[in-house]
Amino acid sequence: MSSEKLFSPSLKSWGVPHLIVSALRQLPNKVQISSTTFEIINSVLVRFFILVMGFAATTFITRALSVEDRGKYAILINLVNLLMTFFTLGFHTSIVYRLSKNKLTFSYLYIIAFSISLLSAFVIAIASFLGEANSLFSELSHLDFYVLALGGPIVLFSYFNSFFFLGINNFKNYNIFELVKASIFLVLTSACFAIFSNYQLFVLLFIFSNLVHSLASFIFFLKHKNLHLHKLHLKNNLLKLISIFKKSFGYSMISYVSCSLAMLLSRYSLFFIGSFLEMDSSGAKMLGLYSVALANMDTISILPSTLAFFIFPKISLAESIKSKIKITNQMIGVCILFFIIIGILSFTIAHFLFGLLYGPIYHASVPMFQLLLPSGLFLSIISCISSFIGGIGNQKTMIYAPLSGLLFMIISSLFLIRFEFDVYYFIYAQNMAYFIYLLLYVRFYSIKWKEI
Repeated sequence: MSSEKLFSPSLKSWGVPHLIVSALRQLPNKVQISSTTFEIINSVLVRFFILVMGFAATTFITRALSVEDRGKYAILINLVNLLMTFFTLGFHTSIVYRLSKNKLTFSYLYIIAFSISLLSAFVIAIASFLGEANSLFSELSHLDFYVLALGGPIVLFSYFNSFFFLGINNFKNYNIFELVKASIFLVLTSACFAIFSNYQLFVLLFIFSNLVHSLASFIFFLKHKNLHLHKLHLKNNLLKLISIFKKSFGYSMISYVSCSLAMLLSRYSLFFIGSFLEMDSSGAKMLGLYSVALANMDTISILPSTLAFFIFPKISLAESIKSKIKITNQMIGVCILFFIIIGILSFTIAHFLFGLLYGPIYHASVPMFQLLLPSGLFLSIISCISSFIGGIGNQKTMIYAPLSGLLFMIISSLFLIRFEFDVYYFIYAQNMAYFIYLLLYVRFYSIKWKEI
């Protein structure tokens, strides 16, 4: 199978409603939409439904919890996702790359993915037993650490399974399984929010939805003969496994370090405030309000980050730098337009929407959300340029750009603890950190642009 076919699935496979596609195909020739545009529409529609379900689940959880517990929930759920990012070791990128070269390596890659997931549980458990985790996150209870030890490996393995679908070019079932996972979490959350008010429970519901996704994916791969049980015996396939392991991680380390630094930067303020600052009830309330503003910014950012993710194969396939830059510029333009619209809406109807969805107490989250918009815009442009860099071969810029932003954030936070706590100072610092991150990416991008 050619690389073009590998990264250019049919419209049908992306799960776009048939009527929409048919209507668009009836347009006159002069205004026919390109295949790339069709694929963008498909990916956006799928992610939009997932976004809506995730947003609805977050709304139910916010309604069910106190403002203080909402802040604890944010720390715990983001810590689960942070651990997932760290323990991937960049292997998720290798899954797609290796399977595109040789689909017969599926079973061996699956063993490695499962082993990494089990190892993550062991590391978390040891860290909790030795007290290292407690010293870093003193606000978390013993039950929280049990949830982390359970949730980390399950969410990680579910994440790996999603990339196995992408690796075998099965975008249709990738979308279906992601939608089902989001649906399970939403249904369980909506059923429980009026009954329970325990933040750990809602994290466990999220973990359960990932467990169902993992089990269903495993059954699917077995049924469709992607996964062969006779290759799962470690004793008989040890040398083959070691060989694939070395090749996979040699490819993915730059991507891994870059993603880990970017994830740390995106959650640094939340973890620093919640774990290292001693605050009164007023401060805890501000943390809860900030977590809601941050969660909404994450939701808003899903669409532009999805576009950046799906243009990566297009950029990789483009033969010239000029073509790669053209694709990247188009997506940067879309992201800027998107955030202009979001900015207008945030200053017109945001207070109404926050009050309607979360209750009047969360009106105080709106100014925080508005101040986070620059970070959202900067990150969207960064994601597009990151796809460009990946499309021309991973560069060290992918490491020192997020590292520079993270170092600025760390230095800023150490300076800010000398003053009375104000969450707005941390938002200003976060915007500046992302601006530094973006400047370094733009510098690299402009150098490549001048080479045309």
